[in-house]
Amino acid sequence: MIDLILWACPEAAARAAEEMPGDPAAAGIFSLIGEVHEMRHAEVLHSTQQ
Repeated sequence: MIDLILWACPEAAARAAEEMPGDPAAAGIFSLIGEVHEMRHAEVLHSTQQ
């Protein structure tokens, strides 16, 4: 399985990384995460969305 999250900017991703683990509203989804085998960050070079 793969989860992909596209953030508006690197700053939004950094803020989410700091705030989400402690947010009670996100606790349900975080409790479903098992073993993380790999995590990567990448820059979107092209998008068809305007």
